[in-house]
Amino acid sequence: MSSSRISKYSIMFSAHVKQLRVLVEAYGCTMNRGEASRAAEMLDRMGHLVYRENDAVPASEMDAVIIFTCDVISSTERRMWKRMREISDSGASLHVAGCLAAVDGREIIERFPDARIMDTMGLDRLYSSVKEHFGMSDGGSRERPGGQEGRLHHIVPIGSGCTGACTYCITRLARGSHSSVPPEEVIGSIREGIARGRKEFLVTSQDTGAYGSDLGNGMDLGVLMRKISDEIDADIRIRVGMMNPDGLMRARESILGAFDGDERFFRFFHVPIQSGSSRILKLMGRRYDADDARALVRDIRNRFPDASISSDVITGFPTETEEDHELTMKMVRELSFDVLNITRFSARKGTPAMRMEGQIHSGVSKERSRELSRLHRELLAGRLSDRMGEHGSCLVTEIGRDGTLMARDGNYVPIVIEGPSELLGEFVDLRTHDVGPTYLLGSII
Repeated sequence: MSSSRISKYSIMFSAHVKQLRVLVEAYGCTMNRGEASRAAEMLDRMGHLVYRENDAVPASEMDAVIIFTCDVISSTERRMWKRMREISDSGASLHVAGCLAAVDGREIIERFPDARIMDTMGLDRLYSSVKEHFGMSDGGSRERPGGQEGRLHHIVPIGSGCTGACTYCITRLARGSHSSVPPEEVIGSIREGIARGRKEFLVTSQDTGAYGSDLGNGMDLGVLMRKISDEIDADIRIRVGMMNPDGLMRARESILGAFDGDERFFRFFHVPIQSGSSRILKLMGRRYDADDARALVRDIRNRFPDASISSDVITGFPTETEEDHELTMKMVRELSFDVLNITRFSARKGTPAMRMEGQIHSGVSKERSRELSRLHRELLAGRLSDRMGEHGSCLVTEIGRDGTLMARDGNYVPIVIEGPSELLGEFVDLRTHDVGPTYLLGSII
């Protein structure tokens, strides 16, 4: 860093500061990434030079680093502590946000006395915290560092917190009960993204399917989706985030009807079943049983035969038997998910599951995870083979390696093609001709 570098303490206490070089990092869920993007945009408007993870700049070259932490499992928590140590040792001012900051803020300060905890749980708190931690720049060059312009994706947080009471999850402890963003603010965020040239919008919260449950007046996710359809006329694509089965079941007709009414919504459904055993689901505190989950996914398949359906399962939950595991294997085999996120149970501090008897040995949990992974790979190969052919208009969403691009069709199926990087954000008609491990291979028609 140059000699003009600002100390940690001047960042803390100055209401009006020199232009700062700020690295914003996000880990974990889409909500974290959305909040990090909002913070980065705000810092940019305040006159600071903002960098993100993909800019590959070291913390030692920054005046400050904001890290949006994740605390979902123990291995992720260890990674967060390691990264905070690296930032602190680099000399940059450490600002900690996200779930770990919410549940372990005192320990963070004990380990890193110069660190500052940011309250970012909700947009109002996020804005206030950024203003409190970083003053307005007092001038200087407004040159833009690499990676800040021309991004394709725009994350649209529509709520924070959770309506559930799962015995294994720390999210409720960190983020509190569910709070929905008013519809007009959601629409405003989408319009802002369109003005910035974004093409893919990720509508997300901890439980997207619970949207509107706190607003009254008949508001739910389906109503919000129809408002988006009515008020936004741009040629964009919208992906709806994770919907817990109980929330989706409560507003099933409204939500599925909204998907059917506007092709700009990817036919992509992230419905985490967590287990195929009703006994384990009850211990988890999930508000549905295995038959409910099975019927819900089958209903989606019947209405949208070509849709992509993603799910999550946890292996090795306390007292899980081989019979419970086989029930999960059976459900995965029956429902043949397009994406399956498999997590080995990790006891989180302060959760009821941590105190449960019958904790499963990590080796058993790991082997069950491997069995589910093998099964999913076999099923996915068949589903991808069945999808080969013409895919209509697909949005090019990512630049890959060696001259390749990633595109998504209307069902959010990943298709790898060859083409120039200038196609990023464009719509192209594709035909697929081969199957990769988790994607199709195609070419432009």
